[in-house]
Amino acid sequence: MSKSWSEFSSFCTVGSVGFVVNAVVVYGVREPTGLYIAEVIAFMAAASATWALNRAWTFSSRKKEPAGRQLRLFLIVNFAGFMVTMAIYSFLVAACAVCAREPIIPITVGAAAGLFINFVMSSALVFPHKELRSNRK
Repeated sequence: MSKSWSEFSSFCTVGSVGFVVNAVVVYGVREPTGLYIAEVIAFMAAASATWALNRAWTFSSRKKEPAGRQLRLFLIVNFAGFMVTMAIYSFLVAACAVCAREPIIPITVGAAAGLFINFVMSSALVFPHKELRSNRK
């Protein structure tokens, strides 16, 4: 298996953990906050968890920035994927009564759409190969 395919596979596995974190948070806070704020809170929790797992496992062979700086960069970079996810999530919650009752549906569709954007941007910008990082300084 190629290195890129292996990293993408690991990224998807980590993303599955993030998906569970996201769903648990949305279901846990949707009553007091509403579905939209719940998804924003869930993004922060899931993105933080997936950053830690991607840093430790998916991209472990790549050069690491200081943790705080890398987490901030990961959140900024993954915000693009979040915007795609949130647009789909919001549309489905507003347009589909079943999706509003069962937010796992728009969470799933949105997460699938954001996955590729997040992988490409995280791989290139947050966890670049060691030789690329040394050329940026």
